[in-house]
Amino acid sequence: MVLRDGDETVSGGVIEDGYPRAESVRPVMGGTYITAEGVEGYGTLGIGADRGGDPVVVTNRHVVDKGSDERPSEIEGRRVFQPEEPIGVVSEASTIGGAGSSDWAVIRVSESVARSTQALGVGSVGSSVSPSSGDRVVIDGARTGLLGGTVERESVDANFRGELYNDMIEYTVDENRDTAGNSGGLVGVIDSGRFRPVGLHTFAIGEYRYAIHWDDLPDDVDATATGATAAAPATEARVGGVIYARDGSGTHVWVANVGGALAERVVALADPSTGDIVDSTSVSLDPLARQAVTLDGRELSELRLQVGVTDIVVDV
Repeated sequence: MVLRDGDETVSGGVIEDGYPRAESVRPVMGGTYITAEGVEGYGTLGIGADRGGDPVVVTNRHVVDKGSDERPSEIEGRRVFQPEEPIGVVSEASTIGGAGSSDWAVIRVSESVARSTQALGVGSVGSSVSPSSGDRVVIDGARTGLLGGTVERESVDANFRGELYNDMIEYTVDENRDTAGNSGGLVGVIDSGRFRPVGLHTFAIGEYRYAIHWDDLPDDVDATATGATAAAPATEARVGGVIYARDGSGTHVWVANVGGALAERVVALADPSTGDIVDSTSVSLDPLARQAVTLDGRELSELRLQVGVTDIVVDV
């Protein structure tokens, strides 16, 4: 048994300028910023799902509780917001700490709120899989957007904020990014071009990140179902992204609004002074890779996908 110990805060903070996922996104979908009534800080909505015909979304319990000593019955009925408008109420939550416990919450989405079973950045998801040490994973969090990582151990115990968490997925990330606020976000593998969840990011201790297993969630929560009010991202949601690239000349890079981390994207070179498109091409972007593309005879290197909710022109 491996036992880690830490007390890092994972769901605190405020919206800052440039925060990538603090916008209102409708239909409600995974990978976005959420808060709960009377709870400090923020977390990530994991994914929309179907539960017995009802539209729901899932996240970590600690994103919607006021402390690990709260009983599940005290959390149920608490309103949840994205980012500031109510989207539903907690319908069920796990206990935290000790054998057989976990860190999940199911939120029943209000009838008046459209809900998608896609996640911002990864699109629709396939069936869940069990992780193995060495697996490459993608993390879809409100704080960071997409991050690549590697599973270190598929099952460890960890002490976090005075509570013992059993059977956690331990992984590391490719970049030294602050993942506070990613709590509740999907962690998954890319399998034959499809995102397949392995769990929900839960907390960090030093260089290590931890996720509950997807199988910890109630058996009748189905993220692959369409559900009565599920919908593909509406035009208003504008699921697009930003490509960061480097060629040393202050080039602008633009991304078409086509959605999905693994979809074909139109990457275009723009004139910095006028914004006019000089050259464009389609490229299939991999969130785990640093790619390159040639536009107007110039090679742009280190392409990286950072999904947002608008089409954006950026200086690089």
